[in-house]
Amino acid sequence: MSIFTTASAVCPTCGTTCTLEYPSSINADRRPDLRAAILDHSLFTLPCRGCGEILTFEPHITYLDMVRGQWILAGSVDEVENWRAAESAAVQVHRRTFGPDAPAAARALGAALTPRLVFGWPALIEKLLCQELGLDDASLEALKLAIVRDGPLRDLDATQELRVRGRTGDSLDFAWADPVSGAVSARFSVPESAYAVVKGGDDWAALRQRLAGPMYVDMNRVLRDAAPDAAG
Repeated sequence: MSIFTTASAVCPTCGTTCTLEYPSSINADRRPDLRAAILDHSLFTLPCRGCGEILTFEPHITYLDMVRGQWILAGSVDEVENWRAAESAAVQVHRRTFGPDAPAAARALGAALTPRLVFGWPALIEKLLCQELGLDDASLEALKLAIVRDGPLRDLDATQELRVRGRTGDSLDFAWADPVSGAVSARFSVPESAYAVVKGGDDWAALRQRLAGPMYVDMNRVLRDAAPDAAG
C-alpha cells in the first residue's frame, strides 16, 4: 500500500507556510499514478498560496515496484553528505524487509528486487528512467564520470547534478539539473555507443565495481568521498 502524511514548508519568498499531502511509502504496482507523478514532478511540488512560487518537498520515502523489480529508499539531498552512514542504515532496512532477516515470503519477493538508495527526486527519477531505458546504473554512472572528465565543454558545478533524461534515436539525453527541484540549466546528448563501451569494456570494470555499492549507485559516491568504501 501507499502511505501518505502531511508535510509543511515555508516559502522562501513570502514566508507563507504551505502544506502538501506527502507519500512516505509508494507501491507503484497499486498506484501507477504516483510513479507518473514522480516523473512529471507533480507529486512533490506545490505553488505557494501566497506568491505562487513553486515549492519542492524533498523525499523521505520508500518506493516499491514489483513489476519493474525496484525497491528504492529516497532521502533528501542534504543527506548525501553522509551517504556512507545512510547506505549502511539502508542495507539494514533492506535486510529486515526483503533480505536475509525478513520472513521467507518476503525474501522470495525480494529476490526479484534491486535495492537502491538515492538522495533527492532527480536521483529517484533517474533510477526509474534507468529501468525504463534498460540501462545498467553502475555503467551509466561510470559514463557520467567520463563525461565530467572529458566534456562536453563545461566545468563541474557542485550545485548541479548530471542526470540522464531519456533516449533520442541512438543517443542518450543528459542534463545538468538542480539536485532538489530538478530545474535544468543545460542539456546535451551522448551517443549510446559510448555507454556500450563503458558497460562492456574491461578497462571500465574497476570503476563500475567501485560505483556498484550495496545500495548507493551514483557518481557522487566517487566525487564526494574518495576514501575506501565502508558500508555493507
